[in-house]
Amino acid sequence: MRLTVATILLLLMTFQVLYKGIVLSSYFANKAYIAAVLCENKDKPEMHCEGKCYLKKQLQKAESPESDNAGFTLKLEVSPFTAPGSAWRGAIGAVATTAAPRPFLKSNYRYSFYTACFHPPRA
Repeated sequence: MRLTVATILLLLMTFQVLYKGIVLSSYFANKAYIAAVLCENKDKPEMHCEGKCYLKKQLQKAESPESDNAGFTLKLEVSPFTAPGSAWRGAIGAVATTAAPRPFLKSNYRYSFYTACFHPPRA
């Protein structure tokens, strides 16, 4: 199941990245049809449009969802209320007093200082 979902998401992200390339390749593959049928300037041959107006519209349509998200801003609000320290001390103190205190035992503390490996560099 996870592999299927991961594959679908990967294909969707790949399609999103390659969408403009797909539009361009579709234009070049069907250039004659677009110039003859879909071009807005087919009655003006001196412009040498050859369907570029249609390509421009398709690329703008491909970019329009991206421009909608470009105006999105994330707003974070910080609450001006902060709890006083005594409120936290009461909550933490109730938990801390229920546990038995454990004294620090010197027998549990170990410290080794090896001078053979911790020394200044010798010149």
